[in-house]
Amino acid sequence: MENKFAEYFYQAASDSCLACSVSRQHSSEEFRNLRDTSMQLFQEIENKLSEADRQKLFRLEEVENHMDAIAENWVYQQGYRDCLYLLQWMGCIHMD
Repeated sequence: MENKFAEYFYQAASDSCLACSVSRQHSSEEFRNLRDTSMQLFQEIENKLSEADRQKLFRLEEVENHMDAIAENWVYQQGYRDCLYLLQWMGCIHMD
């Protein structure tokens, strides 16, 4: 039963974090400006590359995005662990 709780909690927390991230991306002018600049720079670089180099660039982008997603999950998981520790320390929950 413990494993199912952890699995469901992890999924719920991940969904919540994703929703928060998406929401903030739309409401943050700073983020939108950085995203637009990034897209423009990427397009400029892509236009100067041969087809073979473009494919390598896209593969690199896929790998980098995958690594970022893994690292982001680790950060979220640690945040949840820290939150549970704090709640236990405060006496709000008891984990035996």
